[in-house]
Amino acid sequence: MMGQIESSGVPVGELDSAVVGHLWLMFASHCYWPSLNSDQLVPVYDWQASVAAGGRNRRVSADWELLNGPGSLPQEVRYLDALNHTNAIYTITGTNSTGGMLFPAGFVFKQFTATGSSNT
Repeated sequence: MMGQIESSGVPVGELDSAVVGHLWLMFASHCYWPSLNSDQLVPVYDWQASVAAGGRNRRVSADWELLNGPGSLPQEVRYLDALNHTNAIYTITGTNSTGGMLFPAGFVFKQFTATGSSNT
């Protein structure tokens, strides 16, 4: 397996089973959140947003809560569809504190189909 992270880019795997985006979101996205100026996020779970798929500029509406304010990692991220329904949700399941910073101890990711059922 091989991955590529580009400067100023959000890593998105090239397969549905890729975890690189989830791991980035969980452990390395703290610098990303303060630089946002809209509710548009790269859907890290969607291979169609990968560079290889030509989706480099793909964005979806989202809302999120950070663990400890600006500069911290997310506690929850809700990706929305065109009708503002939750399309996918990332939620941490616990935290660990190291050097005064909170880090997720685990997470749950659910992606919802058009019928509302989830795929985890």
